[in-house]
Amino acid sequence: MIIRGSGGRPVDYDSLLAGPAICGSPAEVAERILEINALLDLDRHLLLMDAGGMPWPTVAATIELFSTEVLPLLG
Repeated sequence: MIIRGSGGRPVDYDSLLAGPAICGSPAEVAERILEINALLDLDRHLLLMDAGGMPWPTVAATIELFSTEVLPLLG
């Protein structure tokens, strides 16, 4: 599928993970964020947790997991 604004690139699960998306266990997410930080010399990120209109309980659980399991690994 090609989505408007994607620059004509296909947008599917594999291409998102090869590009801007971060998905995985808390340790995998933290590792990917730290890799991006080192590569691009970043110290701030803007995160989108509601991908594709997930139900609120799923979004809330994702935010909770990120704050309790991922953030401590970044510190």
